[in-house]
Amino acid sequence: SIISMGTKIVDLRRAVGSGAGGGGAAYGPEAFVTEWTVGAGDTIKLWHYDGGISGFTMDYDVDWGDGSSNSNVTTVDETHTYADAGTYQVVITNQFGALNMFRASATEKGYLTKMVQWGTDNIWSALYRMFYQCTNMLYEATDYPNLTNLVENKDARQMFRECSSITALDLSNWTNTSNFTNLSQAFQKLNACASLNLSGLDFSDVTNFDNGFREIGTAVGGGCAINLSNITWGSVTNFSFMFYLTDASSLDLSGWDFTGNPDVDLYAFMYDFEFVGEIDLSTWINFSSWRTLYAFRNINATGMNITGWDTSNATSYYGMFYQAAELERIIGLNELSSASVTGNAIQAMFQDCKMLSFTGTANNFSSAWGLGLGNCTNISYMFYRVGSNLGSGGSPPYVDNWVLNSNTSITHMFYFTKFSSAPAIQSWDTSSLAGTQTSFIYASNWGTPYTLDLSAWNFTNAVTNWSSTFRQAANLTSVEFDSANCDFGGTTTINSMFYNSDQLETIRFKGPTDFSAITDIQTFTYDNDALTTLDMGTVQDFSAVTNWNNFTGYNDSALIAPMDFNFLSTANISATSLNLLLPVTRIQTSQYDNLLIALNTVGNINGTLQGGNSTYTAAGAGGTARAALVTAGWTITDAGGV
Repeated sequence: SIISMGTKIVDLRRAVGSGAGGGGAAYGPEAFVTEWTVGAGDTIKLWHYDGGISGFTMDYDVDWGDGSSNSNVTTVDETHTYADAGTYQVVITNQFGALNMFRASATEKGYLTKMVQWGTDNIWSALYRMFYQCTNMLYEATDYPNLTNLVENKDARQMFRECSSITALDLSNWTNTSNFTNLSQAFQKLNACASLNLSGLDFSDVTNFDNGFREIGTAVGGGCAINLSNITWGSVTNFSFMFYLTDASSLDLSGWDFTGNPDVDLYAFMYDFEFVGEIDLSTWINFSSWRTLYAFRNINATGMNITGWDTSNATSYYGMFYQAAELERIIGLNELSSASVTGNAIQAMFQDCKMLSFTGTANNFSSAWGLGLGNCTNISYMFYRVGSNLGSGGSPPYVDNWVLNSNTSITHMFYFTKFSSAPAIQSWDTSSLAGTQTSFIYASNWGTPYTLDLSAWNFTNAVTNWSSTFRQAANLTSVEFDSANCDFGGTTTINSMFYNSDQLETIRFKGPTDFSAITDIQTFTYDNDALTTLDMGTVQDFSAVTNWNNFTGYNDSALIAPMDFNFLSTANISATSLNLLLPVTRIQTSQYDNLLIALNTVGNINGTLQGGNSTYTAAGAGGTARAALVTAGWTITDAGGV
């Protein structure tokens, strides 16, 4: 039937539906249509934006789908109770304004099972939290809402948040989206969504899109096909966690336009983002200001293309690709700018990128990059475990000309890295290093045999700990320091500094190296099978050392020929617990004589010395010193006199 109400015509014609007593109403393109599934006696409520009306005149007609209707509704939060269980289409015409399911209870949200049509009648006053946590709702609308006058709220945050039953969402035909100002969490946790299309939309007034596409496609085998191409971002400042935990089967982010954008926070932008393939961001245009680029942590893509990015104003790359374990290459790395970085801005930048190689000009740093690092104070963990899962290792990063005069830390910088050749680190200015510098190249594997002449490293006595710095460094054959530049005077521990670097042949501390503050020197060159030369400098003050355990023990090469270990007769070794000083090791007889003389000169009593397979000159000064030590209560084990 058609009822005339003055000049308004209300169409109450019914169509056969799934609910008891008919479940759906006939409607034209003008109607806002939703579908609700209820039990007998259940009540639904058309929750308005905020429970009030601000700047908007409400006047609408509603057909509840069960044979009942209301006309000229001007009050908010209209309710209806269904006598029979079923699925009913609710058809609204004229000016309804806004629906806000955020205000509904969890039970009420569950009643809404389908978004059918936006309709042409209603000029929407707000889309704020419209379908928030409507976990049973499907989306079938092919038209679009009228967004010309969002008089109550232009903030559309959480619009579809946790609509976990939506399998496809195509909003690419929406118009007037430039009226939105906030889309925070708007599409978060659409985990059943297999297709998402927002291509071509104008979000030029949106300032906040944090968590916007978070946790999408996680319940879909292979992930969601995501098309977000050619979007205009003119005001956005917050993209943090935008794609956090999202799983994509395909991804199109091409043509993003940031014209007029003042600043962008990309914190955790693609944190834990799943995508098998290469992500191309090279067509982003008109942006030059980034608050942080901690953007791609744990990303599972195999490649990134950031060619064309203007990062001249970027102040931090901290953790930019942290734990991107599948990432093989970064195209456009050579275009990144370090002009504005400071502090710990590049710390952990590639940590745990286990498949990453810097092979090719576009995939490595430019020479200009290194020149801009003068204000960085901490570069620790930067390449931690980079390339460690590559069979032969990829090309090393270009670090030759890095300006590091303000840098205080290189700890774990190249820990467990694998490269086809050694990075060029010999010319670094290390004058600001301070505190602990452990595990710098611990367990690294840098291709073919290489040497490290670090004589030009100009660190001061501010460095206190060098433990495990070169531990288990494969293919490292020689390391040299020069006391003219390298000041160990404040160092308290060199524990395991060269432990188990099994191709290391030469360790040399040239000149009067100051070891007077060292207390811990255990396992210094323990299990270094190839070691033949150990030069501890021309001044050997070890008076503070209390732990010599396995100092240079189990070095197999010393069993074939005695190690050249330049113990001086003037060495100051006051410790008496030397029972594991040289286990299964042989040093030259004259140098073992010097050790015995030095110990006797100090005059300590009741000590224990393990001299390994070393021999002493029985009829010389070494034999005399040894006898005096035994008389003083020392227990000495060695290979005897010659």
